Amino acid sequence: DGDLIVGTHGRSIWIIPYSGLEEMTTENMSKDLHVAKPAPIYLLGRVNGRQWDGDRVYFSNNTQPGTTIQYYLREDAKEDPTIIIADIEGRPIQEIKGSRKAGLNSVNFSAARFRNRIEVGSLRVTVKVDGKEAITSVKVDKADDITGRF
Repeated sequence: DGDLIVGTHGRSIWIIPYSGLEEMTTENMSKDLHVAKPAPIYLLGRVNGRQWDGDRVYFSNNTQPGTTIQYYLREDAKEDPTIIIADIEGRPIQEIKGSRKAGLNSVNFSAARFRNRIEVGSLRVTVKVDGKEAITSVKVDKADDITGRF
């Protein structure tokens, strides 16, 4: 949900999150700073190889657990925005520096390295720039164990 998937005959695939574009209403674009609601983070289990893998197995980086955080700046900022991902009680998990350019900007939050600090529920996402602050939340959910479902 919330992704545009584009595939080509040349075997390329792009996955583009568009939730930030959906939130670019006249009201939100009139604000100096707006942070869009990110797509949920799914805590995935492990998938084990099976005999049907053949002589080679294709592996690709998985974007989960993680999400894309999109924020809008009406004008170029004087300083780099700081995106703070914290637990629901406000304890910081990670700080990410973002672009100071006007328009819709994105940063990726990869939760894989913080797996022991992230629980099912919600995380708080705060964007701070030039003395302004915008806050939203991101849902964290446990995905079903997919081992052996094939």
